[in-house]
Amino acid sequence: VAELDGHTLGKPGSFERAADQLSAASGRRVAFHTALCLLRHRDGRRAGHHDLTTVCFRELSAGEIERYL
Repeated sequence: VAELDGHTLGKPGSFERAADQLSAASGRRVAFHTALCLLRHRDGRRAGHHDLTTVCFRELSAGEIERYL
């Protein structure tokens, strides 16, 4: 899950939405949360882990975003 300013960034689903998300992330930090949970059915034993990766985006021009997409 990607998070920007406390808001979840979902799958863009369209070129326009992807461009909006990259524009919003330009020059900012985006937190990427990754998690997993394993369950052993036999005895109900669980194990889980959460990892946080913070990405610092450089400033992106509209042209750079368009070429990237």
